[in-house]
Amino acid sequence: MTGTVGRALWVAALTFAARQAVAQEGSVAAGCETCHADRGAELAHSVHASLGCHGCHGGEKTYALTPDEARVWSTSGTARRPSFDHGPSFSGKPARAAVPDFCGTCHADVERMNPYGLHVDQLARYWTSGHGKTLRNNKDDRVAVCIDCHGSHDVRSGKDPASRTYPINVVSMCASCHERADLMAEFNLHAEVVDEYRRSVHGDLLLNQGDTGAPNCATCHGNHSATPPGFATVGAVCGQCHQHAALNFSKSIHSTLPEFNGCVQCHGGGEDRHAHLIERITKPVGILIGRYAQLLTTEPHPTPQQVTQSINPDPRKIIDHTLPT
Repeated sequence: MTGTVGRALWVAALTFAARQAVAQEGSVAAGCETCHADRGAELAHSVHASLGCHGCHGGEKTYALTPDEARVWSTSGTARRPSFDHGPSFSGKPARAAVPDFCGTCHADVERMNPYGLHVDQLARYWTSGHGKTLRNNKDDRVAVCIDCHGSHDVRSGKDPASRTYPINVVSMCASCHERADLMAEFNLHAEVVDEYRRSVHGDLLLNQGDTGAPNCATCHGNHSATPPGFATVGAVCGQCHQHAALNFSKSIHSTLPEFNGCVQCHGGGEDRHAHLIERITKPVGILIGRYAQLLTTEPHPTPQQVTQSINPDPRKIIDHTLPT
């Protein structure tokens, strides 16, 4: 009897092992990209590629699926895809309002960021910005959060031309919200600033001539924070790049006039502008020569006053709209 029972148990154990082997052999080790191929492709090019999906969302690295299950979840549209149990450690997709703190779990952690030489104060700075204050104080999640500027899965280095934060791409990224007149009206902001920037000397250098050293939105407004340190006034913003001009201006009589608005008074594009249409006062030589040639077609012997007014009329306009009538 004992021998019969022992033999039966031995056969049962072999049968169970065989069934397990068959089940294992017939299963598919599915990663997140099996079902989320688009997100997987984005993550593959991201600076976060080594984290894997589970690094942010929890869950397992792989799931054992039958071939039929793998086919259903990888080919079905999102709306028709059956629910899937990702396991108890799966945290899912964070709400928009939770994104800053979610990213800050790593990016505000000195120990985690120090090996990469990254700042850990960006989350604290974000909460001082117009975006952060509106999110925290007004609970309005329409404002920009981390994923709007950096992407959700395709997060790239700011040095990568494909990155949203690459200097030439910053303007279009900010414009996705700040060029929308309907949205800006709700926040009492001007949507015209984007068009003004594009037509400015800075916009021309960056967008038309490809000079990535030219100021973009983040250069003047800060990338995560509110008014950055040392930028208490518009003049201080401009002076970060135009140091000699700022020094000379500080010694001029204009700097003592309380009604004078600093750099943008002359360079800001005139009345009804919003300090983004920054222009040169002295035009390029080619323009001046062309204006003089045009003047000679009507005035063969112009007076010095006519020459000045014709080739560089901007100072006169500045005086007219700056000084009280």
